[in-house]
Amino acid sequence: MREIKFRAKIKDGNEWMYGGGIQIIGPDTLMLSEDGGHGIVHLVQRDTVGQFTGLLDRNGKEIYEGDIIKYHYFYFADGSEIEKECVCSVKWDD
Repeated sequence: MREIKFRAKIKDGNEWMYGGGIQIIGPDTLMLSEDGGHGIVHLVQRDTVGQFTGLLDRNGKEIYEGDIIKYHYFYFADGSEIEKECVCSVKWDD
């Protein structure tokens, strides 16, 4: 089972904050707690919130919704192998 946690930028700042509990405070503001709701909390920018996907990149860094990723894939066409590169934003989908 994957760990439920979030990442967002602190309100009126540029620093990223990571935590487990999130609560709506106002139309543009959320509160993110570092330990799931029992300790230190920060006001964060609503449009920067992303949930942990449960996936890690090749360097072991966590991937969150909203991250920009680049990946390579290979396929065969006309008897030769072709490599393609794709850059995209991570979004949750059913």
